[in-house]
Amino acid sequence: MNQNSNTNLIEIIDNELRISHRIIAKQTENKEETISRLIRNYHEKLELFGQVGFKIQTVKNSAGAINEQKTFYLNEQQATLLLTFMRNNEIVIIFKVNLVSEFFNMREILAKQNFDLQKIRERAELLEILEKEFGILREFFTNLESREKKN
Repeated sequence: MNQNSNTNLIEIIDNELRISHRIIAKQTENKEETISRLIRNYHEKLELFGQVGFKIQTVKNSAGAINEQKTFYLNEQQATLLLTFMRNNEIVIIFKVNLVSEFFNMREILAKQNFDLQKIRERAELLEILEKEFGILREFFTNLESREKKN
């Protein structure tokens, strides 16, 4: 298993953290079909934690024929539950630790980005208010100057 596997495990899909069954297979040294079958077998249980997402891609095989490939995308709870259905061995345990850590890190990054975005919005609103007030003051002083010139 790739020991520095904490990179690029998680994707953001529709504003939700997800992991593909293909990455789970690779990181646990299982066949993709094995993980896919596990998802299909426990689909009802996994959907207790939200809809099991998937994408279908068309790929050309070595003979030139076009096949469809389905990739499942699981959220944190679904991925955690799926891993409980797998036999524990050192590889799976290491991946479980890495996955928990990666979901935690990604949530922290998203929270910080959301916080930063909120700060930007607040500053933009403040800037807009200041621009309006500056416009009012400019108009006031322009009118005041006009009156003084008339007198």
